[in-house]
Amino acid sequence: MQYKEFKQIKSNYKKDILKDQKEFKNMILTKPFEEIAKLWIYDKLTKTQKAKTNKEVRQILINKRIKEDNKRILDFFTQCDLIAKTEPCNDIIISVSWSKNKTWGYNPTAEIRAGGQLTTGNASGCGYDKLSSAISYALNKNNSVLNRLYNAYEKALRKDKTISLRQAIGYGSGYKTPYFEYGVGYSCFQAIFTELGAKTNIWQEGKTFDAMTIQF
Repeated sequence: MQYKEFKQIKSNYKKDILKDQKEFKNMILTKPFEEIAKLWIYDKLTKTQKAKTNKEVRQILINKRIKEDNKRILDFFTQCDLIAKTEPCNDIIISVSWSKNKTWGYNPTAEIRAGGQLTTGNASGCGYDKLSSAISYALNKNNSVLNRLYNAYEKALRKDKTISLRQAIGYGSGYKTPYFEYGVGYSCFQAIFTELGAKTNIWQEGKTFDAMTIQF
């Protein structure tokens, strides 16, 4: 089923934001002001704002958090609407090329072709799974791919409003919002695509080139 609007995803996201906001407000109103003055959010205030009374500063911080949260909610809702309006992809072609770096060894650059879009992602450094990170950066830029992920989670939420992404779709499918997680290993993406209904899900490995083909 293709949903025209991700109502339950939006609702859960807003509830999470407002829950965190309530906890923040309670902390600001109850903590000793000396501790509040050590918070990173206090450092973002102007000199004029910091010169006000402790009570006024507390309220400024609360108002600032409310404003930021409202923007976050609006931005996420806008993103949801964009993804909902995008046609889901029928196939995904993932290609990864590896280039050698003197410092970090071989680094991957991933290209995703899906829904008439070409998106890219790359990763470097060490100490994490660079391959799946590069792939996830590219996947998360492609709304036609995200459409399938969002629709699957919306469907699950309408049956159980408390179900998590990992319970509904699998490890690597996001936390509070649907997305392809970074550094989880490309086998997780294979499992996710299978859960999303992929009929063909093949991974091919080469020395300096890898590829994944997914068809729905």
